[in-house]
Amino acid sequence: MANHLRFVGRTVMVQNGNVEAAYGVLNRILAQDRVPDAVRRSRYYEKPSRARRRRAFEACRRVYCAEM
Repeated sequence: MANHLRFVGRTVMVQNGNVEAAYGVLNRILAQDRVPDAVRRSRYYEKPSRARRRRAFEACRRVYCAEM
Protein backbone atom coordinates (compact mmCIF):
# COMPACT_ATOMS: atom_id res chain seq x y z
CA MET A 1 0.00 0.00 0.00
CA ALA A 2 2.83 2.40 0.85
CA ASN A 3 4.44 1.89 -2.55
CA HIS A 4 1.12 2.65 -4.23
CA LEU A 5 0.77 5.91 -2.31
CA ARG A 6 4.29 6.93 -3.26
CA PHE A 7 3.47 6.26 -6.91
CA VAL A 8 0.25 8.29 -6.74
CA GLY A 9 2.14 11.11 -5.03
CA ARG A 10 4.54 11.26 -7.98
CA THR A 11 1.83 11.23 -10.67
CA VAL A 12 1.55 14.46 -12.65
CA MET A 13 -1.36 15.26 -14.92
CA VAL A 14 -0.78 17.23 -18.14
CA GLN A 15 -3.42 19.91 -18.54
CA ASN A 16 -4.27 21.51 -21.88
CA GLY A 17 -1.25 19.88 -23.52
CA ASN A 18 1.15 21.93 -21.39
CA VAL A 19 3.92 19.35 -21.06
CA GLU A 20 6.58 21.86 -19.97
CA ALA A 21 4.64 22.83 -16.83
CA ALA A 22 3.99 19.19 -15.96
CA TYR A 23 7.67 18.39 -16.47
CA GLY A 24 8.62 21.20 -14.08
CA VAL A 25 6.18 19.94 -11.46
CA LEU A 26 7.54 16.40 -11.80
CA ASN A 27 11.13 17.62 -11.45
CA ARG A 28 10.18 19.53 -8.30
CA ILE A 29 8.51 16.44 -6.79
CA LEU A 30 11.49 14.23 -7.59
CA ALA A 31 13.93 16.81 -6.21
CA GLN A 32 12.03 16.86 -2.91
CA ASP A 33 12.38 13.07 -2.75
CA ARG A 34 16.09 13.42 -3.53
CA VAL A 35 15.86 11.09 -6.53
CA PRO A 36 18.38 13.01 -8.71
CA ASP A 37 20.94 12.86 -5.89
CA ALA A 38 20.54 9.09 -5.62
CA VAL A 39 20.95 8.71 -9.38
CA ARG A 40 24.09 10.86 -9.38
CA ARG A 41 25.49 8.90 -6.44
CA SER A 42 24.91 5.53 -8.09
CA ARG A 43 26.61 6.65 -11.31
CA TYR A 44 30.09 6.06 -9.84
CA TYR A 45 31.48 3.72 -7.23
CA GLU A 46 31.39 5.10 -3.71
CA LYS A 47 33.99 3.81 -1.29
CA PRO A 48 32.49 2.18 1.81
CA SER A 49 34.15 4.67 4.17
CA ARG A 50 32.70 7.62 2.21
CA ALA A 51 29.30 5.94 2.13
CA ARG A 52 29.35 5.56 5.94
CA ARG A 53 30.32 9.22 6.37
CA ARG A 54 27.57 10.34 3.97
CA ARG A 55 24.91 8.22 5.69
CA ALA A 56 25.97 9.52 9.12
CA PHE A 57 25.85 13.11 7.86
CA GLU A 58 22.38 12.58 6.34
CA ALA A 59 21.13 11.06 9.60
CA CYS A 60 22.47 14.02 11.58
CA ARG A 61 20.85 16.43 9.12
CA ARG A 62 17.50 14.63 9.44
CA VAL A 63 17.66 14.85 13.25
CA TYR A 64 18.65 18.51 13.14
CA CYS A 65 15.90 19.43 10.67
CA ALA A 66 13.29 17.49 12.66
CA GLU A 67 14.16 19.44 15.80
CA MET A 68 14.08 22.77 14.02
